[in-house]
Amino acid sequence: MDVTSLIFVLVGVPVIFCVLTYLVATAYRVYFPEKEMPAEEPAEAAPRRRFRKDEPVTVGVREIKEDQRRMSATPARSFYSFSNGLSNGLPADWMDEVRRRRN
Repeated sequence: MDVTSLIFVLVGVPVIFCVLTYLVATAYRVYFPEKEMPAEEPAEAAPRRRFRKDEPVTVGVREIKEDQRRMSATPARSFYSFSNGLSNGLPADWMDEVRRRRN
């Protein structure tokens, strides 16, 4: 057995097997999709019900992203404390410094 054929057997055959397995699984999911289960209550109702009963509530990525989007849409007003007192937002001296140092 030649070295190149040995390398093909050790590397190529497992790769081809994995690709074929992926293609078969993908084709199966396309032709036979999962059937949705009928819901008796809206999806949002279950976490609220569990929250009211003081049970643990799972939080998904979608809920976290919605909270982040909502929080970024309405930024909270913040006050900065610096040597001249409190400032609503960034102090004008800082903004002048940023403008002066900008390229």
